[in-house]
Amino acid sequence: VVLLLASAYPIAATGIRLDARFEGHPAGLTLDANAWMEYGTVTLTDGTVISFDEDRDVIEWFNDEVGGTPVIAEASFEPYRCNSSRISIGTGLPSVLGWQRHESQQRYPDVLPPRYEDLRALYGSDSVDEKLAIIDRYDIHYIVVGDMERSYPMVFGNDCVPMSEL
Repeated sequence: VVLLLASAYPIAATGIRLDARFEGHPAGLTLDANAWMEYGTVTLTDGTVISFDEDRDVIEWFNDEVGGTPVIAEASFEPYRCNSSRISIGTGLPSVLGWQRHESQQRYPDVLPPRYEDLRALYGSDSVDEKLAIIDRYDIHYIVVGDMERSYPMVFGNDCVPMSEL
């Protein structure tokens, strides 16, 4: 019974997962984990559309040009919504904060909130001194500024709400 149920799951779940893809997905399948960046978008509650096509170029640049493991700063959110941490995922480089749900399973709970607040301040503060202190605190070598970081949304339920609406 267990083997039967285990083998039935991929058959039952595949169609559902394929239907959950971004709109505009081209026909056919691919093993390219970053192919979604060419057509995938997220629409924020204010109507802003965030695309990821430039992020793929950034990932390729990091992978081709950057050696070692310099720390990067990029947008990070609690759930999977809005596609945060995409550069560190695509490059393997350490970031100030990865996917928060994963991080909360592997880190002490008091470590994550300051990192989250520091990232929001890095992208949202007008204070140069505050930004420099954050860069020094985490030894950040590269700061990613894509569509996601310009809006730096918060996630409420299934909605991505831009920083400007908070």
